[in-house]
Amino acid sequence: MQLKKTGLCAALCALALLGGCASPLTNKSADEATRKVVIQNWNSRGYNIDADIGFDELRMAKPKHADEEVSELEMTEVMDQVARSMRFSVKGALDASGGRLELIPALRLERRNLLVSVQLPLQFHAKDMSLLVDPSAAYLFLPDLRPYEGKFLRVRLPQRVADNFPLKAMYQAMPKLLDEAYAKVDKQAFSFQPLDERARELGARYQLRIAMNHAQENQLATHIVDGLIKVAQQEAARKPQLKPGPLGSESLLQLIKSLLSVTEANPLNSNTVSDLYVSRGGDLLAIRQTIRFNSPDFRGQAHADIRYSHLGKPVFAFQPGAADIVDLEQLEKPEWLKPLGLALRALDQPPAAAGEGAAETAPDASAAQ
Repeated sequence: MQLKKTGLCAALCALALLGGCASPLTNKSADEATRKVVIQNWNSRGYNIDADIGFDELRMAKPKHADEEVSELEMTEVMDQVARSMRFSVKGALDASGGRLELIPALRLERRNLLVSVQLPLQFHAKDMSLLVDPSAAYLFLPDLRPYEGKFLRVRLPQRVADNFPLKAMYQAMPKLLDEAYAKVDKQAFSFQPLDERARELGARYQLRIAMNHAQENQLATHIVDGLIKVAQQEAARKPQLKPGPLGSESLLQLIKSLLSVTEANPLNSNTVSDLYVSRGGDLLAIRQTIRFNSPDFRGQAHADIRYSHLGKPVFAFQPGAADIVDLEQLEKPEWLKPLGLALRALDQPPAAAGEGAAETAPDASAAQ
């Protein structure tokens, strides 16, 4: 009898535990589940990514004139072969609470008897709006910089420009903007998919699919940019002492919006299918994308595979200390680099007030009279 009671208690405890561990995606539609996953990923304390991007096909359109047929067919074949041989990869780490982002983009061209690869490690620090760059390959070809070999080069955004980039407010506004933007997309674009081999490798509990065309992607991006412009305007209203210049966040966002409008007007027919691999707890484990595109000038297909790891505990490849960093403004610059330092200093100067120049010349003018 005692054994039966013990077994019953164990079963009840197991059911209670299962009930307490119910997935946040339970009973949600595909579009609701997608929005939940995207927002949860944004709100994550941090993670590592490992992305691989490449072309499956890239071809030019048919020749316009008969006499160009042979040469253009040869060119499009070469272009397709080169595109297929190229791979763009990105390794990265994000520490949201610490305001640190590391990206190591790499471009690789590989054939049976050819291998060319280049990468550029970068680290962005939100606290002081600085970017660390590892230009180690450049030291080989620039004798003036060889005394700094092995060091990261730090570039700080001028303070006046940095003050007009309300990164914290924008970051905090993104979950709401993402939710609104995805809510505007046709619900037919979202679906649950049967778990494939990739899902089983990752230990994913859900496989969500988003299929969007060029117009839908532009609509989503435009809503987010419009929202960020509004945040920038609100922050500028809160800080009237600042004088936003042409490199302020609002100006930059307006430029991005203009570019989106241009791409929307282009006759590009594209379709992106994204498979999101998600854990029981709603964590994004990986994204696999297929992008098909077609225009009057070219057509092709590309793919992207992004893997997320170390959720909540990002691991950074580089941990440079103060002795490993040299600031651009402190660098003994060669002649060709001096204009950059002058330009950064100019950006840090407040714009001249209207009529300021006239006020300075007025005394001289009256004296002449």
